Amino acid sequence: MHRSLFFVLVSISFHVFAVASGLSDSTTVHSENLEFKSEQAMRVHRTTMWAACLPGAGQIANGKIWKAPIVWGAMGYMADLLVFNVREFRSSKTYLVAELDDDPLTTNPTAYNAFELEERAVFYRRNRDLAVLGLLGVHLLSILDANVDAHLMDFDVGQDLKASLFYQPFSGQAGIRLDW
Repeated sequence: MHRSLFFVLVSISFHVFAVASGLSDSTTVHSENLEFKSEQAMRVHRTTMWAACLPGAGQIANGKIWKAPIVWGAMGYMADLLVFNVREFRSSKTYLVAELDDDPLTTNPTAYNAFELEERAVFYRRNRDLAVLGLLGVHLLSILDANVDAHLMDFDVGQDLKASLFYQPFSGQAGIRLDW
């Protein structure tokens, strides 16, 4: 389980790095047979790399400082949940070994029998694995949020953009009219 989880984490990290460092043709300017990245593409790349390396840094780089404590809080909660489940899993496993061995010096101080201790160990192992996936998910969502925010910083939100509802009673047509 640990090897496969490590492989998944490394694969996702390489994928995020490859996506963040690779640029599409629409963001590359060809000049005198040299390729220069546009300023917006450089900002998106820089922000995504900051977000991938340090949780919350991409939100700060985008100027959305209020989002960073949300990212830190979510990651802290998932880390706390992970620590709790690891501790309970280990204690359940230790008490199970004490319950099942033939050594009279080791005792099980809990009121649980062997079946209940095994069920607890399985429950906390599953929750530990889910907490690891949750921690990874929060981190990936923060990277995605930083990347999307960096892309949308240059989005035109001028006054000439307008959406309005319309209804034409004699033709029976209704809809949304978009003007830009």
